[in-house]
Order: sequence, then structure tokens, then C-alpha cells
Amino acid sequence: VRGLNGLAEAKCSESLVIAQWPNRIDSMREPDAEKQIEIVQEVVRTIREIRNNRNIAPKVALVVSAKAQKEIADILNESSDLVAQLAGLKEFHAGTDLARPANAAVAVADAAQIYVHDAVDPKAERLRFEKQKQQLEKAKNAVEAKLANENFVSRAKPEVVAQAREKLVQLTEQLNTVDRHLSELDNGV
Repeated sequence: VRGLNGLAEAKCSESLVIAQWPNRIDSMREPDAEKQIEIVQEVVRTIREIRNNRNIAPKVALVVSAKAQKEIADILNESSDLVAQLAGLKEFHAGTDLARPANAAVAVADAAQIYVHDAVDPKAERLRFEKQKQQLEKAKNAVEAKLANENFVSRAKPEVVAQAREKLVQLTEQLNTVDRHLSELDNGV
């Protein structure tokens, strides 16, 4: 059996569990590179979230663009191959004055607006939002009827009445959001 050169002379600790953690060497850090990687990670994370929320299979190669400030757009364009590989894209590019493409899903990363091209089927989205609107209106009407009932308001515990009022506020906000999405579909935004 042949020995391993240098291992016999190596300083051994009693156990790996109690061995000292290696010290960080600050001179080897590159804050600019770390910032660039953080930007790329955030954009990739946002694209993956859009994929997940829209039920787009990972094997579908997407075309994605990003609108950002010049410095960020330059970083993203330099790293476009990495972004495309990590997010499963056919094409990725960034710019400072990109317009939102028709039928694009939009999300905002910390540093950029992300446009996933042709990710929205307007007819399917309209049906989904209209169905969601009907459900929200039905729930809102039920809560309004409950709050309009004097017996409920006078006999129920104050925290239950407060919960019902809070629920009404939440349902109203959700309805407003759905209405906004429907109007965006009407305007082709």
C-alpha cells in the first residue's frame, strides 16, 4: 500500500466538528463582482417565479427582456448567457428604454423590470380574472350582508365584527386589483 505524500505531516485536529473554521481573507473579496452576481441572481429568481406563477414548463425556452438603468442593463447584457442558461431561456437582453411587449408577463426585480414575452394568453387571462372577480364579488356581498345585519353587529364579539370589516377591506382591495388587471388587458398593456 502506497502512502499519501504530505498527509502524515499535516496537523490533525481531534475531530472535524471542533476544527477551527477557516478565516476569511478580505483581500480576496471583490464587492463589484458580488454585486453583479446578486443582480443576476435576482433576475433569474424573478424569471423562475413568473414561470412558476404562470405554470410555464421549465423545458419551454422563453424570450425575456429587462428594462433597467444603464449600469444594471450593462451588467445583465454581459451576463446574458448565464441568465439564459440558469433560467432556461432562448434569448435574453436588457436595455434602458425597452417598451413592454404585447402579451408579456411582467415582474419587478430589485434592479429591473422583467418582461417574459408571449407568456400571457389574453383570452385565458380574461376568463381567469372574470371568474376570480365573480368569486370575490360573491364573498364581498356575503360579508356586506353580514355587516348589514344588526343582530350580527350587536350580538357578535367586537373582534369578530372587526375581522369581518377587515375581510371586507381585503376583498375590496382584491377586487380593485382584478379590475385593474382586466382594464390592462382591455388596453393591451
